Amino acid sequence: MKKGLIKKALAVSLSIAMACSFVPTRKPVTASAAKAYVNLRTKFKTLQVGKSTTMTLKNNSINWKIQSISSNDTSIAKVSNKTTKDFKITAVSAGRATVSAKLKTTARKTKNTKTVKCRVNVPAAQQPDNPTGPSVETSATVQDQNGLTAALANKDLTKITINATTAEKFEIPAGTYSNVDLVVNAPLSDVTNAGVFKSIEIQAIKGDTWFENANGNAMKLLADNVRLVVGKGFTVKSIDAAKANGVVKLEVNGKVTLFTISAKATVDISGTPEAAIPVTIAQAAGDTKLTSSVKLDVTVNAAVTLTFAKGAEGSTVNVKTHNVKATVVNNTTSKMDVTKADGTKTTVDAGKSSDILTAGTTPGGSTGGNTTNNKPSTGTTTPSAIKAPNVSAVTATAKATVSVTSGSSVSSGAAVKSAVVTATVDVSKASCEKGTVEYKDGDTWKTASGTVTLTKTISNLSSSSTAEFSVQFRAKNGSDVSSVETKTFKFSVGDLEKGDHNLSAAQ
Repeated sequence: MKKGLIKKALAVSLSIAMACSFVPTRKPVTASAAKAYVNLRTKFKTLQVGKSTTMTLKNNSINWKIQSISSNDTSIAKVSNKTTKDFKITAVSAGRATVSAKLKTTARKTKNTKTVKCRVNVPAAQQPDNPTGPSVETSATVQDQNGLTAALANKDLTKITINATTAEKFEIPAGTYSNVDLVVNAPLSDVTNAGVFKSIEIQAIKGDTWFENANGNAMKLLADNVRLVVGKGFTVKSIDAAKANGVVKLEVNGKVTLFTISAKATVDISGTPEAAIPVTIAQAAGDTKLTSSVKLDVTVNAAVTLTFAKGAEGSTVNVKTHNVKATVVNNTTSKMDVTKADGTKTTVDAGKSSDILTAGTTPGGSTGGNTTNNKPSTGTTTPSAIKAPNVSAVTATAKATVSVTSGSSVSSGAAVKSAVVTATVDVSKASCEKGTVEYKDGDTWKTASGTVTLTKTISNLSSSSTAEFSVQFRAKNGSDVSSVETKTFKFSVGDLEKGDHNLSAAQ
């Protein structure tokens, strides 16, 4: 009986277990993956200075579009080139910045705008283990023709110095060395030059010989005694006689675009030039003596004696500065036109001489007059109560934009459309003993501070075209005003190629 009861119990248990096996079981609950939202493809980006990356969107399931982009520090990272799908990030300098993009979607009526961001890290440039590396020589000093020939063939050089203490004959072949400054210190040597350099500085040369057979050189004369011969068919861009008490003999059989005398000198100009030579006598060149047997257009800013011999017929003199005396000796066969500092004209008869002096602009006062009788008229001048300002320190820089219709340069015969020359004059460098300095802006006198910008357009350029700018100054103390001083700058533009050029001032 006991065995029967056990069998029944086992049967009941088995039935219950089988019944339970058919009851469905509940699956365990798992956390679903977080929904991915639209964002930039990365929230942090490292860029080297000067490098760029294109930033796109990720997880853009409902057509988000980029509406605007920005950077919180554009000196470190700037953004650009936005489309509805991407934009550009450019590293500017070392540091950290955050760039942002504002998004919008039309798939929703609400919550349809969003701003996404990326932090940009721009590391400082790493110094190489060997920052110097192998050194490259950029200058060379030569003493003879063989050394000069080797130096001219070296493309790494930016400065060549000829330093010869014995008598040599240097021949510089035709070629363009536009990145090379040539310095010549060869007091016993002859030089014949056909090369075009960045600049040429003559510190010493044999008294009778520098033959220039190249187009476009800018030359500075620092020798005590120099003779420069410009060959027929060649054009010198500029010549600056800068040696105090120097003696300069200039023979021009081609062209000189601008000849500046920036220090007191004795100058003789001759030859058979292809065009009148523009000559500017700077204020620092007072007491210069200039003799010419060729046609000149002379601009005077300091006391000077100008002697014109036969062959200089048609020359002109323009005295730009008040209260300086220009003595004009006319030994040509025709009258000579002279423009005084106040703009009035006078003439000097053939075979006559005259002292040209224009006093200050005191109303009713005048000095000078028609000088054809070899005796300047005196008139009366009311002296100024205060001295005129000193304008010798006033400087100017200029930029020229040259446009051509064909070809690439004026010297090659291209048809030049125009040149726009913009000069920036630092008027703050004018000084006076008493009161304040003023400069003339149109018809108005203004306090001389900061810089003044002047613009001039030149059409139909030729190889001798120049841009000239003048600024008038005066000193003022209460109701007293001084005479007017004029500062003039002349820039050569004729030989410039198409494009933008920075010009050096030639007083």
